[in-house]
Amino acid sequence: MRVAGFLVLSSMLGIFVQPAFAGPRDGEWIPPARYDHPYPGRLTIHKIPQLQLKAACNALFARHDVPDKAIGDMRGCSAQRANRCEIIAVDRTYKGATPEAVVRHETGHCNGWPSNHPP
Repeated sequence: MRVAGFLVLSSMLGIFVQPAFAGPRDGEWIPPARYDHPYPGRLTIHKIPQLQLKAACNALFARHDVPDKAIGDMRGCSAQRANRCEIIAVDRTYKGATPEAVVRHETGHCNGWPSNHPP
């Protein structure tokens, strides 16, 4: 997976930027308790139509120097650096995921939950 390669590269370069996708697999929506809390830093949330998500996430990754590409069948994404995190989420329920569930999922990533969704 490209995200894993990015995480290795970013750790080698000493950069702390973590991309994350709210993806199509069930059972991965609620972050483990240690990541499931309000983000303590500056959090920016954008809710947009799902058809615009791929382009918006690619733009987000470009702004945060994330060398990854968004996929078309997404519900949300996030990028975190230092004490700031930005989330882009669907503006209405998409494939069973409400905007609130997507924001909760992505906030977990902002709080350090890895993109491979370990328990």
